[in-house]
Amino acid sequence: MAGGTYSSNEIFQMMGRAGRPRFDTTGRVVIMTTRQKVAYYEQLSQGQVAVESKLQDRLATFLCSEIVLGTIPDVSLAFKWLETTFLFQASFVLVIFILTLILMLIVILKG
Repeated sequence: MAGGTYSSNEIFQMMGRAGRPRFDTTGRVVIMTTRQKVAYYEQLSQGQVAVESKLQDRLATFLCSEIVLGTIPDVSLAFKWLETTFLFQASFVLVIFILTLILMLIVILKG
């Protein structure tokens, strides 16, 4: 994004990919920015800026794809898949609603 600003979600996504997960135990992130934005990125990297998941906006699409591909054949694997998401980590109350949606999708697509 030349000359633009990345959202906090995009920054976290890139930071999460730092290093090679299968090979490295740590990763290094270098953020090049203006002096005016240094404090923001420092706060962001220290968890002092609120970040929200956007998964719920397209969750049904992702779940349907995984179910059709056979990656998620039942509710227990759907729950395990969901546990790996930032959405699950950030909002457990919403997870109950999502699990209901998962069960409905599996029943509809498999039934």
